[in-house]
Amino acid sequence: MTLDTLEIRLPTDQFRSMPIPGQSLGEKPTKLYNCFVKVEDLPPELADWMQVNPRMPQRKGEAKKVTGKVAQRIMNTLRDDPGVFVLKNQGIFVLVDHAEHVKEAGGEGFLVMRLTDKSKHGVVNGGHTLHASLQVVEDGELGEAATPYVRLHILESVDPDRIVDLAEGLNRSLQVKDASLANLEGEFEAIKSAMEGKQGADRISYTMGDEGDIDIQDVLARMAALNVKLYPDEFKSPNVVFGQPNKVLAEFQADIEAEEDKGYSTYRLLTPHVHEILALYDRVASEASKTSHKEPRLGQLGKERGKNKQAKNPKPAPFADGVTIERRFFVGLIYPIFAAFRANIDQKAWAKGKFQWIMPPEELLEETINDLCAVVRTSFYDLNSDPAQVGKQVDRGLLLDPEDDAAPDAPGDAGRGPRSPH
Repeated sequence: MTLDTLEIRLPTDQFRSMPIPGQSLGEKPTKLYNCFVKVEDLPPELADWMQVNPRMPQRKGEAKKVTGKVAQRIMNTLRDDPGVFVLKNQGIFVLVDHAEHVKEAGGEGFLVMRLTDKSKHGVVNGGHTLHASLQVVEDGELGEAATPYVRLHILESVDPDRIVDLAEGLNRSLQVKDASLANLEGEFEAIKSAMEGKQGADRISYTMGDEGDIDIQDVLARMAALNVKLYPDEFKSPNVVFGQPNKVLAEFQADIEAEEDKGYSTYRLLTPHVHEILALYDRVASEASKTSHKEPRLGQLGKERGKNKQAKNPKPAPFADGVTIERRFFVGLIYPIFAAFRANIDQKAWAKGKFQWIMPPEELLEETINDLCAVVRTSFYDLNSDPAQVGKQVDRGLLLDPEDDAAPDAPGDAGRGPRSPH
């Protein structure tokens, strides 16, 4: 038994408690408490109480940054869609020696809990949530559109002999998800083959055990953005799957499974060009996330409330050779611009099973980027400075001339072509 003791005090107005039937520690009944707290209030000291958890988050580098698919997806939600974080995340389960809710003068409520033994108390589930949240707060990258909350499940007086069973049961959902991805592992082989020898191939994580920092579901989302079969126009667009990785995965699986009946798969048509698609996404992100007085673009949108964060932190793009991304960006602001490049896909060639551009996408990006960013900036403020809502609502009309309903004369173009900036 250690001599460590941790006492935590967190603001929370609503607090619920109930005894767990049939469970006790001696004569003291085991209790479950539930409450919601602000992510920014999570105490960093709690990260040292992980001994009771069988799943430790992966960390890399001297700064010990959290890595891995689970943590990366948690951080992406906190950055890009903080308002729904409390709905998408199952919360943090903490074993404690004692917990209670107290109210001070003025009616402000606080959760008070005490942990006294690291072999019996601590974060038994939700370690990825805790560490990812702490890192996003430390880096000043919480989205400004809404205050993210996380649910705390506090278990008091748990029999130490039951901790292993408890941890195993709580972590089973991750095992199920990993199994569902493993079932598709054979379908990912074509993507692995297309990426072989290409820049960034080792950055993609196909299953939870992989070390790559870019989830295969994010790769599929970028492929979906250019899938003119599934999302042919602004009325049926990929923003319906933005921020919904499971939906993207389900559509991919359905498309692959339908190949036997239809004789083709739209994802298989895109797969040989997956590195080209990922590199284009990098170029869009690089250009859109820049900022200057002449070309404000999107670099400073969504900075943390009251703090001048989003400072430059140039990093090489994962897939595009020679491209640097100046600062971290909100995916919700970039995705609509990238998805708009569906308007630059030659649909006659597509109908013949070929993926071709009407004009070189790099040239189109250079010509239109300022206009595209201006539209996104306006939408950002119209949508209450919420990057996630931009990603879900702004789409392909960015690159289309709304008055041009006739097919252009350019050879090979079967629909409305890309719009030049006005």
